[in-house]
Amino acid sequence: QTGILAGSLYHYFRSKDEILVEGLTRYYADSVRDLRQVVNRDTPPVDMLGELIGTAVRFLVERPDETAILHNDFDYLKRQPAFEFVIGEAAEVQKCWEQAIARGIASGDFTDDLPPSLAYRAIIGATFSTARWYDPAGASHPAQFTRQLTTAILHGLRSTPRQVASP
Repeated sequence: QTGILAGSLYHYFRSKDEILVEGLTRYYADSVRDLRQVVNRDTPPVDMLGELIGTAVRFLVERPDETAILHNDFDYLKRQPAFEFVIGEAAEVQKCWEQAIARGIASGDFTDDLPPSLAYRAIIGATFSTARWYDPAGASHPAQFTRQLTTAILHGLRSTPRQVASP
């Protein structure tokens, strides 16, 4: 909500793309800031990853439009000259997640069978795909949903004596 009429936006922006650029620029700035705050703290890797997942869920709940656009249309956007910035911003986001995952691997909390880049993509894919069915106003409050999602993800990353057999 901007508090102004939709037609008035074009007094400030020349096109819909320019509006979207502004919105996604702010989204990424906020996202990178929040993720860096988590990664820069001296937190155990399991807790850190839980906080990162919580941050992702918070963005999913509080900023569903930008999240959906980036999740669904990233490949299209990155090929458009006005949106080339999303490549660098997405790399910054990925770097934060991969740092946390690498710390967990180094500490022995997470399996070393999975490279941080693949773990990141799996976590983000699992988290943001919930936008299609998760209703924050429904039975599962966002905090409860975050705990449940974090548990599901962490059980897949935990280091265990038994490894999954190759197919």
